[in-house]
Amino acid sequence: MILNMEKIIDKDWTVEKLVEEYPHLARLFVRFGLPCIQCGEPVWGTIGENCTKHGVDTEEFVKVLNEGRDYQADR
Repeated sequence: MILNMEKIIDKDWTVEKLVEEYPHLARLFVRFGLPCIQCGEPVWGTIGENCTKHGVDTEEFVKVLNEGRDYQADR
């Protein structure tokens, strides 16, 4: 499958942008032990900044986000 390069999630995306464009991915924040907007916790900054702050492997988390971006929550 060829991915649209404009929509590839990277560590520099803000958490707000990610949740706005792909709300179904918010559950992955919980799975990785990260706070998320949808859970009612205020989250500022980029995906990379939050991964670093909470000791999460940024590359692995971004990889999982990209793998899940095209799937809806009910799949």
